[in-house]
Amino acid sequence: TEELQIIKRPRREEEYLPRIPVVDWTELEEGDYVVHKEYGIGRYLGVRTVENILGTREYLLLEYRDGNKIYVPVDRVDRVHKYIGSTEGIQLNSLRGTAWTRQKSKVNKEVKALISDLSNLYGSREVTSGIPLTGDSEMEKGFRDSFPYVETEDQQKAVQEVMEDLQSTKPMDRLISGDAGYGKTEVALRAAFRTVVSGKQVAVMVPTTVLARQHYENFERRLNPFGIRVEILDRYRTDVQRNKLLKKLKKGEVDVVVGTHSLLSKEVGFADLGLVVVDEEQLFGVLQKEHFKKLRLQVNVLSMSATPIPRTLYMSLSGLRDLSIISTPPAGRTSPEIYVGQINDRLIRTAVLRETNRGGQTIFVHNRVTELQELLSRLRDLLPEVKIDVAHGQMNKTAFERTIRDFYLGELDMLLCTTIIESGVDVPNANTLIVDDSHRYGLAQLYQLRGRVGRSNRRAFSYFLYDPKRLSDPSRERLKALKE
Repeated sequence: TEELQIIKRPRREEEYLPRIPVVDWTELEEGDYVVHKEYGIGRYLGVRTVENILGTREYLLLEYRDGNKIYVPVDRVDRVHKYIGSTEGIQLNSLRGTAWTRQKSKVNKEVKALISDLSNLYGSREVTSGIPLTGDSEMEKGFRDSFPYVETEDQQKAVQEVMEDLQSTKPMDRLISGDAGYGKTEVALRAAFRTVVSGKQVAVMVPTTVLARQHYENFERRLNPFGIRVEILDRYRTDVQRNKLLKKLKKGEVDVVVGTHSLLSKEVGFADLGLVVVDEEQLFGVLQKEHFKKLRLQVNVLSMSATPIPRTLYMSLSGLRDLSIISTPPAGRTSPEIYVGQINDRLIRTAVLRETNRGGQTIFVHNRVTELQELLSRLRDLLPEVKIDVAHGQMNKTAFERTIRDFYLGELDMLLCTTIIESGVDVPNANTLIVDDSHRYGLAQLYQLRGRVGRSNRRAFSYFLYDPKRLSDPSRERLKALKE
């Protein structure tokens, strides 16, 4: 049945106050899942022009269970959110049942309980005495001297603030905010070193397997010469390796463990956890980030992000969380040259060949997995002299890791990938980035992608390309903000 439902005129005058839409309907693709405030999860079928007693108006057409449909006026799009959860096994809501109302009520109760929980947790941490970690000044000097670069003033200040937190009796809760490649990881390494030298363990939690592997290699390279035992817990571990590692963690035979969400598993236990480092904290949920604090009230927490979420930023500005900002680029580093423009094959060819001819590599981002193979063929035809391969999260994990490894080792000139690259592939030799359909991304995502290049002393170039037919005003503003 197709039902035309016009949302009634609200009685209260304040309902007419201007609202900020949660979704820009011009960026929705037909078939995308959306959530309507009153009706729940539906499927977006496009925009329809309808004539009725109100005249000719444009409506978003949403489909629900049993083929029922509703029309939402485009000026009331504030009632519609883009669905952002996993679509695996997702079911459309029914317009006739009360399941959505019950679900909303349940979530409201859970949110209230979570707020109460967090309030108690932060209150407890405020009055809990932590264990001061004083480290060993002689060993720390040796570790500091092993840093192969010159520290910036901001880095030094951030390290000093973190060290003061660690030797305080109050549990640390600090956010390090700084652009990609500005040296946040080195601050975390100094904190980890002091923690281990003080007899405690460190957990480093990151959002992707690729980033976990890179952090593991980085931490092991820096810490291993000082006798610090570093391990990684990720999906590539066999059950035997995993169980062996978990036992060593509980016995205190591992000093630093790097991992993804798997570190949050109930079976992961520590002999004496002293510090948790959360990298790319904006990609973790509230419960995930607070897990370790619940586990042990005295644990020190160091979060890192180039684009902290509003909640984290608010907590920092309101004093609930301490904030260190690294705003100075490393010596010799320059920001990437940014170009925003229409998709153009000639531009793509020129940009890639310029990078390849100077011995560098290119990252090409396209976020629709179903189109990647076709795009790969097109790019290979456009650039026959360039070695290109593809990587995305739905690939076989062995093939994915091999492709990423080949790119990391310089065996590929160009990597075609989804935004899985957004967090963590640190390839100093990759200094040209091309983002296809850049109008589809949020500002934080665009900013993170921009940080994938320009991580060496070589001039970097970022191209954000768009289809002019699909460029909405909000998209234009985002790209303008990025360029500025």
